[in-house]
Amino acid sequence: MEKKAKKEAERQAREKAKAEAEEAKKAREVEVGARKEAEEAEKKAKKEAERQAREKAKAEAEEARKAREVEVGAKKEAEEAEKKAKKEAERQAREKAKAEAEEARKAKEVEARAKKEAEETEKKAKEEAERQAREKAKAEAEEAKKAKEVEARAKKEAEETKKAGEVEAKAEKKVEREAKEVHKVVQDIYEGNFELVVPSPVSFEQVKQFAERLGQVENLKVVWLGGSVDEGTIIGVSVQKPMTLIQILNEMPAVEKVDKKGEKIIVMLKTTT
Repeated sequence: MEKKAKKEAERQAREKAKAEAEEAKKAREVEVGARKEAEEAEKKAKKEAERQAREKAKAEAEEARKAREVEVGAKKEAEEAEKKAKKEAERQAREKAKAEAEEARKAKEVEARAKKEAEETEKKAKEEAERQAREKAKAEAEEAKKAKEVEARAKKEAEETKKAGEVEAKAEKKVEREAKEVHKVVQDIYEGNFELVVPSPVSFEQVKQFAERLGQVENLKVVWLGGSVDEGTIIGVSVQKPMTLIQILNEMPAVEKVDKKGEKIIVMLKTTT
């Protein structure tokens, strides 16, 4: 009985050991399989990481290439734009220089024409002044001749009536009066250029109307209009033919009185209310 139990115990021990060995074997197989799977997973992960790294590097390289292309394109566009801007600036500079040269040429032409016109005007004014001077001298000579003739006639009459005392006195007075009248006539005859001075205070409208009235006188021309702080308004006139200028001025409605002061004629205008 004991022997049988011993055998049974040994058998169970052998079966247990066999089962444990089988379990250990399976455990080792599971461990080996897990290790193998882990190694394959690690290998796959490594390959995937390497693939992703290669793709990332490839993408970065592509981006870098595109960036270089963009940079090159931008640089090329900038160079072309700079080149165009330079050409445009040169074209504008040439056009500006051309326009300035044309303006300078026209200015010289205008200056030359103005100089020529001024010379012609000066020449004409000189010729006109010489003509007026000749005419004035001629008129003065004629008036002097007439005065001498009148004086000679008066003297002759005085000599003829010298025998009678009263008649002689009358004749002398007549000669003196006629001589004075002749002298006055000669003095009152004007021809050539003169200045009419209108003392202040007078309004511009009065002076303007007076100048317009002067322009209406035959053979009298208003040449210029100016002024002086000390004297007042000055009107330059040209008397083209001999005339009694002071008498004509005195007969104008706007004139109060006329005086002669040296070579200038003072004209007092009537005050307006």
